[in-house]
Amino acid sequence: MPLVNTKIKKQYTKAIKQLIKDFSRGPQTVVLVLPDLEVTCPNCLYNSLDKSSTGVFNTNFAAPVVVFTGTVNQRTINPTSFNRSRCPVCYGKGKLFAPVRQSIQAYSYWSPNAPSEDSDFRDIPAGRAPNNFVVVKINAENYRLLYKSTAAYVNGIYVEPWRPPIIRGLAGEKTLCLGWFTAVQGKDINTKY
Repeated sequence: MPLVNTKIKKQYTKAIKQLIKDFSRGPQTVVLVLPDLEVTCPNCLYNSLDKSSTGVFNTNFAAPVVVFTGTVNQRTINPTSFNRSRCPVCYGKGKLFAPVRQSIQAYSYWSPNAPSEDSDFRDIPAGRAPNNFVVVKINAENYRLLYKSTAAYVNGIYVEPWRPPIIRGLAGEKTLCLGWFTAVQGKDINTKY
């Protein structure tokens, strides 16, 4: 007989999910910044060696094209001819980019101790940690989002990942995901998002 039966696992999972929901300050507590979507510019020819536009109009591009379909950044690109100059659609980059933001419900708390004045790190029982770090707890289903994120906004403060997220649970049941982030000075929700 296993130490933890299925009924207790289900009760534990339900209780942890409810705890995260109850402690969350709202549905937009944490906004994750994911890698940008990118698509090759249809208006110009792309140079794969330089990873930029060649500065030559793509003559095969005759009809309007919709890019970033199904996202909030969806738009239609019309053919705009140009002659040996910077592409007016991608501005010479050769690719079009769209930012990706994902709002998730999470419980977060900041490091409890006051920062020391002589160091950027502090000693804690588990090792050394940055002075201004935040722990984010989310449901295990959102692990991939947390793992792929390049930054986040916690309570309107711009933070960057400090270490990879981990999954916690009871008796092999994936229930909770923990992520650690450090605050970046000079960036807040008004300047970046």
